[in-house]
Amino acid sequence: DNLRTSWRWGDHHGAVSIETYMDWFDLAFGRSKISIDDFPEVFINYFDWKAWNATQTDRIPPNQQDKLVAIKWMLGTTPATGISPGGNYETDDDWPYILDLFQRDAHVDLTKVSRKGINFGNYVWGDIYYPKGAVGPLPAIIFVHPWSYWHGFTQGYGTFSQSICSFLAEQGFLVLAFDHVGFGMRLSDARNFYKRYPTWSRMGKAVSDIMSSIDFLTMGDGHFPDGGPKINQQKIYCLGYAFGGSACLYATALDSRLAGVASFSGLSPLRQDNHLSTGGLQRWYEWYALLPRLGFYQSKQQEIPYDMEDVLSLIAPRQTLIVSPTRDRENNITYVTSCVNSARPAWEKLNAAKNLTQISLDEINKFEDPEYQIFFGWLKNL
Repeated sequence: DNLRTSWRWGDHHGAVSIETYMDWFDLAFGRSKISIDDFPEVFINYFDWKAWNATQTDRIPPNQQDKLVAIKWMLGTTPATGISPGGNYETDDDWPYILDLFQRDAHVDLTKVSRKGINFGNYVWGDIYYPKGAVGPLPAIIFVHPWSYWHGFTQGYGTFSQSICSFLAEQGFLVLAFDHVGFGMRLSDARNFYKRYPTWSRMGKAVSDIMSSIDFLTMGDGHFPDGGPKINQQKIYCLGYAFGGSACLYATALDSRLAGVASFSGLSPLRQDNHLSTGGLQRWYEWYALLPRLGFYQSKQQEIPYDMEDVLSLIAPRQTLIVSPTRDRENNITYVTSCVNSARPAWEKLNAAKNLTQISLDEINKFEDPEYQIFFGWLKNL
């Protein structure tokens, strides 16, 4: 009862914040009538699953035998929306302090790479990176970040020499990256997400935003509305790590415009995810608040209407790379390999067995320079 957290946006504290600090000292020394209740806490990513569950009536997918229907049901009901052509109106380029705060140019060699702020879809801010002076058409990569709550797609973790966006741009690709709901610049968007969208999911929103980014890349004849290199619309790939690796798999399964996908430490089978050391299924439906309907199956995981091999199978025969470290505490390598092997027949039936690749590294869960090289080596051979 004597501990409180005080959340504020990342600007400098002002008079109100200073007065609040003094009020706290007054409480500590008993110098006023202020009580602990005068210091309410704000938890951005807190999700009361039990309260959400009490409001739900749609508890069974309409067709449990149809895996595509089951996957879409788990992701939830996507609100109706239009397709935005995107552009550069109101982007992070208009707010220099945001570029500094989120280190958008950190670990980027701006003598070799151009970065441009954009917006697309439901007013999502993002950035594109491409070789300086490039005309194209360039193959494009949509990068989906990991559990990077503060920095979003800007890598504030690991020991790398440059960002993945800069690295791939130097290799001749255009990279589009943006923060997802609950991360980076969109951190506070998670706070009331399920009050506004009680039958959707944050994973469903992530997939929807990835699809909107594809809309942006495929509008017109491959040219951006406001300039930039032309895009090779037949070579758009999705790359994700951890959270991003999972979101990429769902998005690629549901959107055939993606030519392929690479998932690093992002494949986590559902029916076998029952280890207390990782949080099991609860991490997905409550802790991370990504797929709340999974909570219906907490004590009956074998009844989950699909598993990740079904998601993988929907991607066939397209190019797919699964990188699964053997020392990944979040994703059991035995279960991951079994999942990939269960999906292989989908590629084999289409005479495309070589298009599904699993690489198991004797490593921990990470995404740094060696992993960059693995992805680039796979991509350049497609």
